[in-house]
Amino acid sequence: MLPFLISLLHSSAWSLIFLVVIPNLIADLKLSQSSLCLRVGIALLVLGLFLFLLSAWELSREGGTTTFLKKAKKLVRKGVYRYTRNPIYLAVGLISLGESSLFCSPALFAYTLCLMGGLHLWVVLFEEPSLRRSYGQEFEDYSREVPRWVAFPRKLTCSGRRRKSHSSQRSPLS
Repeated sequence: MLPFLISLLHSSAWSLIFLVVIPNLIADLKLSQSSLCLRVGIALLVLGLFLFLLSAWELSREGGTTTFLKKAKKLVRKGVYRYTRNPIYLAVGLISLGESSLFCSPALFAYTLCLMGGLHLWVVLFEEPSLRRSYGQEFEDYSREVPRWVAFPRKLTCSGRRRKSHSSQRSPLS
């Protein structure tokens, strides 16, 4: 339980900055008058918060960490980490998108795009190279099997995206 609380505290501190402080500086946060914007915003916020908590729980339970200051005990590949390699960042994006809808704010929508672009660069330039150094082939295999951001049903992904081997033969289901 303690690793979960540490992960939650660390992630919450960063989220407070990126999902409360900065949006408050960018836009006048008045709820939208549109019931559709409110409903979509609430749905995205709830989905993002659920994914955030579930991801932090699974990560800490399996020996992972949300901070680069502490080395993870192992590469987490269970739960939501079977479908996306970055569910916490994806959750942050959903929450930010929910805020932009809840407040019907083009400025917050643009901020969400910038935030996700920044997270993408962080993942590609810092996190993934660090994971490659730490876990080598295990991370390479995981990268081939699980998408960085969003998992789609097999029929919608590139042919062979989830295949574990590099053989030139196609499976009958591909």
